[in-house]
Amino acid sequence: MTSIRPSRTYGLDDSGRNLAAIQGKRIPDDPTNQIAQLFVARGIRIHDDLARELHGHLPEFTRALNARAIMSNRVPNIKSPDDFPYCFWHPDIPAERTLRVLVEKYPGNDLLRYQVGRACTAGGYTSLYLEPDLLPNVAIAEEPRDNRTSGQAIYESNINSPTRWACMDDYNRCLHSTLRSVAHLNGDTCVRSWSGNIDRYARLHQPTMINGELPCVVRGIYHHPFFAKWWLWQKASSKWNR
Repeated sequence: MTSIRPSRTYGLDDSGRNLAAIQGKRIPDDPTNQIAQLFVARGIRIHDDLARELHGHLPEFTRALNARAIMSNRVPNIKSPDDFPYCFWHPDIPAERTLRVLVEKYPGNDLLRYQVGRACTAGGYTSLYLEPDLLPNVAIAEEPRDNRTSGQAIYESNINSPTRWACMDDYNRCLHSTLRSVAHLNGDTCVRSWSGNIDRYARLHQPTMINGELPCVVRGIYHHPFFAKWWLWQKASSKWNR
């Protein structure tokens, strides 16, 4: 999986240092700045050798570094739940053996089982996916929906189930406290606004914008003309006034 290397920061980087961070060239002088954190964390996820000295400084950096380590097929020593990364299958997919070692190193972690399940779907690791006997999960089925080349068998095993569950809470990086059955594909994620997917975003966005959703919407507007036009047609309402 290849990510697009960014070239613009849309007014959030007067000095050019945030862009340098996301491109893997250097970290800002103050990486703890609220905006700089976003660029540094993104840069870490793309570039394996960036900002390793920030490990342990902030949970946001530590999670990104741990995710990058897993995607580079290194299993990190994670001592705190706050340091556990949520997504470790984008922009790169770890090897099947790495995922197996990860599960063995942290047994009893129910969230990790579903995270590895999603990574298996992205990587097409059907045999490993079937081992933990996961509930048919919309988040897992969603991974190969747009690109079913690698995860076709896993996709079909989920989509053909008479009952599908919403197990993973992408907003809060955890499992739902109460699992919801009869769930539809693509429940909770800002990815649809980021990618300008009007159909899914219009049907499935939350009643009010969550923290971090607005930058995704802005990015979608910049990159997808039809998404921008859809927003132009929306009536002003309190739920968008953030």
